[in-house]
Amino acid sequence: METLSDVQVKDITGTSFSLSWTQPAVDRSSSFEYKVTLKSTNNLDIAERSFFCETTTLETGEVSCQVDDVYTDVGYSVSLTACATANLCAAPSEPIIIKPAMKDGYTLHPPTIESRFITVSWSSSQAKPGNEFRVLVNSSVVETCAPEVTVGEHSCQISGLLPTQKYNVKIVECQKGTHVCGDLCSFLVQTTTDGRLHSMLTDLAKDIDHPTTAPSDPSSQLMIRVAYSTLGVPAVGNLKAVSAVITPVAMGNPPEGPNWSSVSSNPAESSKVLQMVGGVSEGQSFVLQLRGEMF
Repeated sequence: METLSDVQVKDITGTSFSLSWTQPAVDRSSSFEYKVTLKSTNNLDIAERSFFCETTTLETGEVSCQVDDVYTDVGYSVSLTACATANLCAAPSEPIIIKPAMKDGYTLHPPTIESRFITVSWSSSQAKPGNEFRVLVNSSVVETCAPEVTVGEHSCQISGLLPTQKYNVKIVECQKGTHVCGDLCSFLVQTTTDGRLHSMLTDLAKDIDHPTTAPSDPSSQLMIRVAYSTLGVPAVGNLKAVSAVITPVAMGNPPEGPNWSSVSSNPAESSKVLQMVGGVSEGQSFVLQLRGEMF
């Protein structure tokens, strides 16, 4: 089996490209498959990827293979291997270096990344009144992000994410009211950790005095409330419980007597109707109740 020597890359877009090569003479009477291998040259977070591609014979006699779902502005080393079986393959072709880019007229800006949300922004130099942008996260459309294609800056905040997780984000341009869309760009992001939040809470906890003796009135309970709006944090993500101060609350004798349970796994309760929002504005105040077992 001979190594493919005339592999070419064509039709590069922001999220795809095609490969073409001359069909080997032996392939015309034998059943061959072709394996594409992609390796990022500038982003270690993107794993190497290999797959057998579906081929098409062109009018020129060449064989073509479409490669989709690559990331925009990421360099790739691309090689192609001819295989008679899954375990019997020729040596891979010489690597070809490519870098998919957003098409002319559009510019992708670096995203703003937090632990619970990301903000995607881009600009357009053209207007298309019948078209709209859509943002997809892991192939699911973000319903709140569908601005009309106009000249200028555009942005989309994607909320409801988990800390330290990787997400595939794609921006597409679609005809309004249809599923006729074209990809503009695709990229991988990883949300940050909640470490900053945990650090602040730990510092607050250090200010709490832990008595070494039982309280004189064991029927008393504590409601713990911590106000994030006073911590100088402009945005902390999608939180339902965002504040707390230590406040003694006399609620009568608990049914079990002097029993302080460990931290509850129940969702935090708020003093007002809550909505999931990206970021916390100063002045918002919600209650988080904790219990602990008394020594």
